[in-house]
Amino acid sequence: MSEDNKLLETKDTDSVKQKLSESTDNMSISAADEINKYHQLYKDGILTEEEFNQKKAVLLSQQPEEITSQKKKTPSIRISKALIAGICVVAVILLAIFINMNTLSGSDKVAYDLMVKAAKNFKFPSTVKLVNGTVVEDTMFANISAENALGVRSTSCYFIGKEGYILESNSSACLGSDYDPLHIDKINKKLSKELKDY
Repeated sequence: MSEDNKLLETKDTDSVKQKLSESTDNMSISAADEINKYHQLYKDGILTEEEFNQKKAVLLSQQPEEITSQKKKTPSIRISKALIAGICVVAVILLAIFINMNTLSGSDKVAYDLMVKAAKNFKFPSTVKLVNGTVVEDTMFANISAENALGVRSTSCYFIGKEGYILESNSSACLGSDYDPLHIDKINKKLSKELKDY
């Protein structure tokens, strides 16, 4: 082998070593795979026994750190995921509570709808309040409080038909029902928002 070929082979060997070193820095390969590659280079005569042993020692010393750092990361990831899941559950519960607080259903919804229609029959609809009442299908007997032109509040019993017409009544049904009690505060709160511009 000529001197030029040896020089060329030395340069090739150095470039192979450099490329291999760069590839191990840039890629995540297991220590066992790396040791096998370096062993093959040692067998092919590209690495000396001393270089091979140095590379092997470096790889074997790095492996436990990687495992330890991954073990340290795993619990924090689990904790983060659990924390995010917990926050999501709390948000959903709070949203459900908020929606339930501001939503009327069943007899409350019927009472509210009838009260909106009936309130427009009063001189000052924005002052109309439900005191108590009983819903019967899509009609209602209700004690309604409202202010007159002098600002005096009075309460009377009314029958409210499904189209919102009202008739003054003296029925005992105006006293309310224990069977299906109305949520008066929720109804009045929503009613005051609806009628504030009247």
